[in-house]
Amino acid sequence: MSAKNKKSELREKIAQQREEAARAAKRRKLFTQLGIVLGAIVVIGIIVAIVIVATSGQPDDASGDATPPAGQSATVTIGGAPVNLEITEKGIALGNPDAPVVIDLYEDYSCPHCQDYEAATGTTFLQIAAEGDALVNFNHINIVTQYGARAGSTSMCVAEGQPEQWTAVHSALFTNHGQSTNNWRTGSFKDFVEGLGVTDQDTLDCVFEGRYMSWVAANTDVAMSSGVTGTPSLWVNGQQPRDANGNAILLSSQDLFQTVAELANSN
Repeated sequence: MSAKNKKSELREKIAQQREEAARAAKRRKLFTQLGIVLGAIVVIGIIVAIVIVATSGQPDDASGDATPPAGQSATVTIGGAPVNLEITEKGIALGNPDAPVVIDLYEDYSCPHCQDYEAATGTTFLQIAAEGDALVNFNHINIVTQYGARAGSTSMCVAEGQPEQWTAVHSALFTNHGQSTNNWRTGSFKDFVEGLGVTDQDTLDCVFEGRYMSWVAANTDVAMSSGVTGTPSLWVNGQQPRDANGNAILLSSQDLFQTVAELANSN
């Protein structure tokens, strides 16, 4: 099979995996919304739940101050291809560490524009990382609402404890964001990722504790002080793509593939 056909097959597999993950996330969101409606009707159930939380000694929300284990890495499978996933000081690095192209994407799980960009190009970033020509850094920051801080912590927990689930969780956290989930507490995130197939108990505890929420806040401060002015923001080999007027822009899927190919072939 030619290299071109292999890339085409890989991209098709990744697209199928993303579609399946998106459908699962939508089903999960629907069940959550139904649960909210039923909970509003069955008032006694809410009262009992509050009593249980109050007496269990565990809060229904948290804001941990731990730092993710930068340097920890694992091999995950994307479209049937083995891909390196590494926890960094800023988030998650996906792809060949020695790739000739380095992409930095700053994203906030609570940012509507990030949600739109992920829906349009999320598969592309996975494909680029899987094909080996670029290392993609998914840098977690939070500007809009606390959903972003809790989701960012959740993402890092999954990358640390059950990395093979990270790409699906990353996508689902964006799909899941909306008015009905914007004020989710960490307990809801725990239930959410458990429904997506996260089973490792320490990972679930990490999500419930909001273990890396303070790290997300600190990471945001560092990013803003280094020139990030909003989300999503994109850098390719240290440079922001710009239009003819010099304004920073985001690249479409087609432009991402073309840019990576040109830079990889020039090295």
